[in-house]
Amino acid sequence: MSLCQYLLSHTLPECGQLGGLIRGELEISAPRMTRHAKATESHKAAIEAEFQKLVQAAKSGSSALSDASQTDRAAIPSLCVTLPEGVDEKDLANDLKYHTNRYAPVGTSLQRTSVRFGWSQIAFGEIRDLNRHRTGTNIAANSNGILLCR
Repeated sequence: MSLCQYLLSHTLPECGQLGGLIRGELEISAPRMTRHAKATESHKAAIEAEFQKLVQAAKSGSSALSDASQTDRAAIPSLCVTLPEGVDEKDLANDLKYHTNRYAPVGTSLQRTSVRFGWSQIAFGEIRDLNRHRTGTNIAANSNGILLCR
């Protein structure tokens, strides 16, 4: 639905046409959802803001413009681990002491640890595959203290 709203809100006529075609297909399979398939002011404002960022990057000669336009490079993963205050690698290792399978308990320090990951470019099929797998069954810490889920 978000894609349809985005396309219908875009200033380019081709995007509007594509959004209309998607809306037509939605009417066949999910007619109730089409009431949400319309241009929105929030999408228009977001598109305009992104366009202004690109204009500023182009004027300044920033490398952000060239990075954003490279679509043929490999997906680059990112990982951010935020440990609770007063927690170190030794505490995390102790929290995993009795974690023998995915149903086994883990300590509270590890439960309170925030782990975020992402990829700069990834296909929807790969996201679907990730959701199908049970991640986090084998947790280990590397030499830099970053948790790795295998």
